[in-house]
Amino acid sequence: MASVTRVEASEPKNYIGQVNRSNSPINLSSPIKIAEVVNVGDEEEDTKKNPLVSAGLSFVIPGAGQIYNEEYIKGALLFVGVLGLAYLDFFIIEPTAKANDAVPVAQRKNNSLFDMGALFVRLGLPALWIYNWGSAYQAVDPVYQRKLKEEEKAKQQQQNQGLSNNTFDIKLVKINF
Repeated sequence: MASVTRVEASEPKNYIGQVNRSNSPINLSSPIKIAEVVNVGDEEEDTKKNPLVSAGLSFVIPGAGQIYNEEYIKGALLFVGVLGLAYLDFFIIEPTAKANDAVPVAQRKNNSLFDMGALFVRLGLPALWIYNWGSAYQAVDPVYQRKLKEEEKAKQQQQNQGLSNNTFDIKLVKINF
């Protein structure tokens, strides 16, 4: 006759946040946080993007450096902004100014609103384009990225400790400045 042996599985004594594996490369026998085992994105991502390439692209085509940096909306807005100001300058302001110059000085009307608009467009176009280069460079600059990550970690630690870094924080009646 065949004999039947009864095998009982013992219940593992693992608790929430506690793992006991003898073949694990890291010691998981003590209570741990899940974030220590699972990569939750706290590690630095190595983008390998060159800030000079980004700024160069933005120099040639406004917004192209932001697209290279994966800032799609910002790149599109800068592209549309620079093209819009260029259109206003070359196709509206310049022909109107040339037509105004053809009229004798004694017969000219005072167009101070037009002159203010022309000043805004003609100063805004190079200012927006230069901002475009700096923004594209700064977005992938490793020194700036490290600074942002340090500030984010400090902010996260303050939130974990219950501290606030707000300049204006209202808690029922008390106002902190």
